[in-house]
Amino acid sequence: MMHWANWRLKNKIAAAISIMFCFSLIVIGTLVYYKMAKDYEQRTLNLMDTTIRQMNITMDVHMQNIERLSVSILSDPIIQRVLRKPSELGVQEDNNEMNYRMLLLSSPWPYIQGVNIFSEDGRVFNFSRGDDLGSKFYVRDEPWYDLMSSTSAPVLLYMPTGSASASIANPETVFSLIRPINDLDTGKRLAFMKIDLKTELFGSITVNNSQLDQQLKIRYIVLQDRNVMFDSHHRLTGQKLDDAAVQSSNGKSGLMVWDGERYIYSAFESSGTHWKTVSILPYSDSVKESVKIRNLLIGLGISFLIIIAVVSYYLASRMVRPLSKVMVTMKRVEMGDFKVRLYERGNRDEIGQLSRIFNMMLESVDHLIHRVYQAELREKDAQLQALQAQINPHMLFNTLNLMKALCRKREVPDVALMAESLADLFRYCLQDWKRTVTLSEEIGHIRNYMRIQELRFPNKLEFRCHVPETLMRSQVVRLSIQPLVENAVIYGVEQSLDRCKVEVTARHGKIWSEDGQQSIETVVISVMDTGPGIPKARLKRIRRHLAGSGDDLSDAPEKLGIGLMNVQKRLQLLFGTTFGLRIQSASGIGTRVVLTVPYSDYIVDMEGRQNNEYFGSGR
Repeated sequence: MMHWANWRLKNKIAAAISIMFCFSLIVIGTLVYYKMAKDYEQRTLNLMDTTIRQMNITMDVHMQNIERLSVSILSDPIIQRVLRKPSELGVQEDNNEMNYRMLLLSSPWPYIQGVNIFSEDGRVFNFSRGDDLGSKFYVRDEPWYDLMSSTSAPVLLYMPTGSASASIANPETVFSLIRPINDLDTGKRLAFMKIDLKTELFGSITVNNSQLDQQLKIRYIVLQDRNVMFDSHHRLTGQKLDDAAVQSSNGKSGLMVWDGERYIYSAFESSGTHWKTVSILPYSDSVKESVKIRNLLIGLGISFLIIIAVVSYYLASRMVRPLSKVMVTMKRVEMGDFKVRLYERGNRDEIGQLSRIFNMMLESVDHLIHRVYQAELREKDAQLQALQAQINPHMLFNTLNLMKALCRKREVPDVALMAESLADLFRYCLQDWKRTVTLSEEIGHIRNYMRIQELRFPNKLEFRCHVPETLMRSQVVRLSIQPLVENAVIYGVEQSLDRCKVEVTARHGKIWSEDGQQSIETVVISVMDTGPGIPKARLKRIRRHLAGSGDDLSDAPEKLGIGLMNVQKRLQLLFGTTFGLRIQSASGIGTRVVLTVPYSDYIVDMEGRQNNEYFGSGR
């Protein structure tokens, strides 16, 4: 695959726009999808919660009516009379009266499957909309009998959903209300009453929510502890739920995992029966609308991506076409045709400005080539004049040497020493300025300068130089230390009334690079004098100019500032802004100027190139 850097510019622009649009679409689509999914989930939970609360209210009303029915049955005078004492007319007469009363009281309730009364004397009265009790039925075999016969028996008991009776030929799925019938006069227990209720009662409660059920397919489960009283999908009615399913729906609402599938659920416990009604809905059904919108966004995004890719490629091609013409013209210029020009259409956009600037540049280049050609001709004449001008420095050297010879011949050694030092100074200054010199050479130049100054101030100047032999081969900029010594003489020795000391020292040092990644070995050179020092205001101006890298010398503070700025500028041009000068001064104590350069024994020209001719340790 072609590297990105080698792609055509129009392809880069089209690809960049398409990628940015695709990225934005993915981010926005993902955020919208999750936001809408959360909103649909919350709205569904709120709807389920409202529905289930209404169901529980309706269920409580039904159960209260059933309980009132049971109270009507147990308090009925005829039923009380029959249960207290059998009729003299016989058992059939008692059965007829009891069945009539139970039919009369329970007929308004279509969800009652049957009413059974089990007398303490062994008589059984049964009213049922299905099969009658079999001949082998024994009330003591019923699972509720022991509990209701105990002293801690509840006032009433709801039995979980199950078969009406094991002895019925075609048992119905019912849940039962059981309560004792006591003598209203004496309080003695006369019988047990068992009312069987069809599970369709729960289904009728959810009929009012059929539209919601059809839309969301919500599943309703009524629980008595772990017993399923009713399941709207008719799969779990009459069964017991496992602990995992019960624990997963312990909260009032939220997410649950059941049989490996995620559901959202809402649960509410009745304050009357303490039954727990749970409505569940597969999570995928709750967010299917947001999935549809997500798929729609993906489809629209792909369509818009194709449109944007085509449009951006077309626009990029239109934008790059003028640049292609510029490139063709530049290739012709590269081949040496400086007369070619770009066609300017008068556009004021960047391409139009580029065309005008490019044409102006070609005009300037063509003009400069013509000027350089003429300059080369003049240079040949200037070289001849320069050969003649070289006679003057040689004549000056010869004259100084002649003065030295005459002074020694006539026994004037001070003048001879001054002439010799001046000749060395002049020779050193006229050598190649584009290259660095060793510290030893610069120190030698300083010594020549100080010989002359010591002759000027024989009893006033004391010069000392302490430079380790290991640093003598280190490279420094030519005439970088001598201006500092000269400043020490002019502003220290000349301005001092007492004997003044000038001292030059050098030592190894280390500093960190500008990026802080490596340590650089340096040479730290210090020029100190014991003169009167520099006033604070002037010292502040000099330091401010030094911190400005010495680019502007027009407002530098007098000659001292100009000399320092010149050295600072040359050092930073060669070695970088990490290096240069620092100045310290105190009135009445003296001045110290510290020069820091990187340690190297390679000769370096002013363009920063090393000369391998002088190969040293190269630290």
